[in-house]
Order: sequence, then C-alpha cells, then structure tokens
Amino acid sequence: MPKRKVNKKKSEEDNSKSSGEFEINLPWYVWALCVIIVVGLILWVVFSGMGKVNYKGLVFEIEKYGNTIAYHNVYYYNTPFKETIKYNLYIFNDPTKNDVPMNAEIVYPEYLDEIKLSINTNGLSECPESNRAVGMLSEFLTNNGFRIKIGTQNESMAKEYNMTYVTCETHPNDFVISLSSGNTTQVVQQGKSCFRIEETNCEIQKVVEKFIVESVAQAKARNK
Repeated sequence: MPKRKVNKKKSEEDNSKSSGEFEINLPWYVWALCVIIVVGLILWVVFSGMGKVNYKGLVFEIEKYGNTIAYHNVYYYNTPFKETIKYNLYIFNDPTKNDVPMNAEIVYPEYLDEIKLSINTNGLSECPESNRAVGMLSEFLTNNGFRIKIGTQNESMAKEYNMTYVTCETHPNDFVISLSSGNTTQVVQQGKSCFRIEETNCEIQKVVEKFIVESVAQAKARNK
C-alpha cells in the first residue's frame, strides 16, 4: 500500500495557527473577570477621594439625610482623668468653601473650666438658623468638657431678666464668646480670650461653623 505523503509545512502552519488561537481566544469568563478587575481598579482610583473633604488635616465624610447634606468629622481628646473621649462633629456647610474671615487664635481653657457665652438677640432673633447655630455651639462646648454660662450683651435686658451682663470689656480675664448681628460676617479676637462671632444677612450658621472648625483645626495643629 502506498504511503500517504504528509505536508510537513502545512502541518506546522496549522499547529502554529492553533497555538495562536489558543493564546488569544481565552474563555469568555476569564475575559469578563479581567474586565471587572480593571474597571473596579479604575473606579476605586477615581472615587476613593470622593465623598470626603479635607480641611487643614480634618477629614469630613459627606453624608446625606433626606434633603440635608452634613459634613461629619470624628476626633478624640483626652481628659485629665485619663479618659479618651470620642466626639462626632457635624456641620452643614462645606468647610473648604466657608470663606468667613477669621482673625483669631483660639486656645480653650482647661477641662471643666467655664466659658461665658454672651448672646445679643437683637437681629439674631429674626434669623431662622439662629436656634440651631446657638445650639450647635453650646453642644460643641459642653461635649468637649466645658461648663457654659449664658449671658447677654444687652445691659437693660440683663437687669430685667436677671441675667449676667457679659462683654469683652466686663470680663477681660474670662473666656468669652459673644454672638451678635453686625455689618460684617466675621470672627474677631479681642484681647487674649474674647471672641466676637458677628453675622450679617443671617449667616449665623456659617460663622458659628467657621469658629468651631477653626478651633478644632488649630488645636490639632498645636498637638502634633
């Protein structure tokens, strides 16, 4: 019987072609897995920095509660009693875009010391955010270990309602925070430990948040 002639060249080409097809035509699920991994890496790189803002070393998570956007920062502080306290700071304005002018170096008193909070209701009472802003400031100070004494900058009101009359001038040796309406929204330091938080156009929430966030950022910078 005659032997069948084998085309060696053709056989080598077929083998080479088959080998090439094997290298390229991987199973579909392998390609799918590769695509998922690559897309996941890209999304992680793109979005890992979103949902957060960083202001002077303070990282705020952006959280949504219904139609309300909040900025949430967590920090810890130690008490003289060797306790570590966790505090959750919530604000409602992006701290990186809060352009309220501030000229103050805030050094809080010792733990459990008294802070006098003097409020001039003239003007502030007309602002819908006043209650929330004053409540936020009071809660912040109380939960960071200070005793709060509420006073007023209105001398006649102080006499009428038996309140403490408090201004930077009447209490130069105390830690005083005064809230009032004025011609400019700003935070101004008067003397060593008196801070005037002034608002106009009902920007009380914005200026209070500026004071709080800056005080925390300054404290963090000093404790590095």
